[in-house]
Amino acid sequence: MPPAPRVNLTRLAMRIHSWSGLLGALVFVVVGLSGAVLVFHQELDAALFPRLFEVHPGDGELSYQRAIETAQRAFPEARVRGLRVPPPGEPRSLAIQAVGPRGGPALIALVDPYTGALRGTRIWGSGHTRFLEDPVSWTYLLHYQLTAGQVGQLVVVLASILLALSVLTGTFVYRKQLARAFTLREPLRRKSWAARFASLHRLVGAWTLVLNLVLAVSGLWMLRATFTADFWKRPDGRPAPTGPAPRSAHSYDEALAAARRALPGFEPSWMELRALPSDRFVILGRHTQETKLYGRYASAVVLDASNLGVLEVRRPETLPVGEKLNALAFPLHQGHWGGLPVKLLYVLAGIGVPMLSLTGTLLWLRRTRRRAQPATRPEPVPRPVPATGASKG
Repeated sequence: MPPAPRVNLTRLAMRIHSWSGLLGALVFVVVGLSGAVLVFHQELDAALFPRLFEVHPGDGELSYQRAIETAQRAFPEARVRGLRVPPPGEPRSLAIQAVGPRGGPALIALVDPYTGALRGTRIWGSGHTRFLEDPVSWTYLLHYQLTAGQVGQLVVVLASILLALSVLTGTFVYRKQLARAFTLREPLRRKSWAARFASLHRLVGAWTLVLNLVLAVSGLWMLRATFTADFWKRPDGRPAPTGPAPRSAHSYDEALAAARRALPGFEPSWMELRALPSDRFVILGRHTQETKLYGRYASAVVLDASNLGVLEVRRPETLPVGEKLNALAFPLHQGHWGGLPVKLLYVLAGIGVPMLSLTGTLLWLRRTRRRAQPATRPEPVPRPVPATGASKG
């Protein structure tokens, strides 16, 4: 077959690669840099506000129920939704979430689980979270909503599609150079700034290719509800609580003990009392023998709130494909599944996205400028006059 169709296909892929990168360039920069920061969001939060998170287990007896009651007193008109349990061996304040009255923003109370003392409160949601008051949460909203609510989230979702498209088409366009770039055999050319940027673009693209695709697809999967009608019914995209608050004659501590009996080796990460329509304790976490790729919320124990009877024990290995993807998406996107080396790779990928956007935009501007320049025709070369004989004297 003649090589012309392959050349045309490469040109088409190059156009898609260029335009997808250009259309999403500004969002790529914002989302990439904020994502690089958020890889260490817990460490940053604890460093900025140590008084909110430092607790001393020897000060009292651990009680989740007492922490819940403290949060309810802090937000008397709100409905307590649940609490986030820190990992084993990391004594921290409990982050207890509540939904504001009349469908207002989410509220967070940070409570010492050993003393029941309220360490501080936060407010969550675009237009409510302030950078100076809570920089890490504000950066999180910037990352997935551009601090612009539902419209911002839609822009981020569309940018995720463009990023995935740019990665796939870039892989096809630079398929012959990928191996050389990945093995660092691609020289960083210094003939001109354009040559240097082109080499840097290939090097960064090769080293972040797989991870950028994982980040784009996992982010798109987590935010897929953006394309549903229910998402647009409230300004923050979350359903407002309806009906009476769920109740139980048993405490959160009793519920947690029952969950651990039902699933030995269970490490809780999130607990809530939910109306489903009957009141139930839903406790999410992970099993000690479970791969960290599933994160800290893939396993679950559901208990009847009236008698703590076990209604469901769920392990990620038994989930259907769609729910397995739900469990995998969040830890894969955050990079909290492989320790410090994996986190550093995610930071490099987050920085690499803006670098690719910058170098790709500059290369596109150079190509566009060259095409816009009028073609210069060479000066006509005079033809030699043929000799007709000797000159007359």
